[in-house]
Amino acid sequence: FIHQVAVEFEGATLEEYLLFLGRRFFETWDHVTSLRLLGRELPFPAAIVAQDGGFGPSGTLFGEQRADYGSAMLEVVRDGASTTPRIVAHQAGREGLHLIKVTGSAFADFVRDQYTTLPSVKDRPLYIYLNAFWKYADAADAVASDHGRYVAAEQVRDLLATVFHEFVSMSIQHLMHEMGQRILSRFPQISEVWFDGQNRLWDTVVVS
Repeated sequence: FIHQVAVEFEGATLEEYLLFLGRRFFETWDHVTSLRLLGRELPFPAAIVAQDGGFGPSGTLFGEQRADYGSAMLEVVRDGASTTPRIVAHQAGREGLHLIKVTGSAFADFVRDQYTTLPSVKDRPLYIYLNAFWKYADAADAVASDHGRYVAAEQVRDLLATVFHEFVSMSIQHLMHEMGQRILSRFPQISEVWFDGQNRLWDTVVVS
């Protein structure tokens, strides 16, 4: 069912596809009254192959891109006999970001007590795993066909990378707070943003 519906889908975003899938689900099974739909991108860019004396993208061969990806979740319900899904909860995201900044981060000025073992460091590498999630003030912006207020997950990824590049942070929490402030400022249609972040830096013996 999901594969066949995917072939019929003519929209442009993951959220639109989930809503389309929910509508077709309600049309097919009239005893279903609510759905929770989750999706994630699986990018397969064209492989670069030899052609016409040079190299270019293939029209038939594609390779899985093992990197960060967009994600989305919609919860929809059926109102009476209608097959038009009504969105009652939603979430968009960019997941699987792995970023390292070799200078311009700190781990300093934190509360110290008898259990503190880490030194205060004003300049250090920072290697993070990061997932970012957000909600719209109006869920209709996530699925509108004109995409006028749609926030592409790639845009959020690029903004997060820019903040990490520019911002001198005192901790990973400080960094994520700045990222959240920048997202809310850049995209007023987003009402809420949250992160799952990990500091994955290995121990260093000597750092030049």
